Amino acid sequence: MNEYGHRGRTAIQVAPSSGWCTQASLAAFISARLRQGTVSRAMVASWESGREHMPVDVLVLLCQHVPEHAQELLQLLAQPLDLVVVERAPGDAAGDTLGQGCRTIAHVAAVLEHLAAERDLQGDGGLAITGAELASRLLLIRRAERELATMRVATETAASVAHGTNRRAS
Repeated sequence: MNEYGHRGRTAIQVAPSSGWCTQASLAAFISARLRQGTVSRAMVASWESGREHMPVDVLVLLCQHVPEHAQELLQLLAQPLDLVVVERAPGDAAGDTLGQGCRTIAHVAAVLEHLAAERDLQGDGGLAITGAELASRLLLIRRAERELATMRVATETAASVAHGTNRRAS
């Protein structure tokens, strides 16, 4: 089974159908980055329909074309691996690690408090979890993930400085 082909096609279908870009804008964006040749709107349509196999580097270019939705597009590929794509926050070695740790703990605690409140009989949906509660939970989780990503980058940067290397750990 060609899992990448299916997932890549889904990603290239989601972006235009969600209004994030058009076939023509993606073709122009890709063409502008090629050293030679061009990509036509018809080629993008062929990738979208599955008539042609989309090269993997097109997915990278698609994410660059719609950076505000790159995480969602990459999540389509990560889903079969049961992985979650988290945006890597910028950071530096001079960051306040203790302060960052406290903020991270506060965000994780907010997620846990929210989970407890969802089960409160006096809550919005009683024992049933409402759509609004799930939306709030996702927002709190994203904030906690961002704090953890920020701490990770600061720690990796400090570690690379301590080891005399500029390579970032994965």
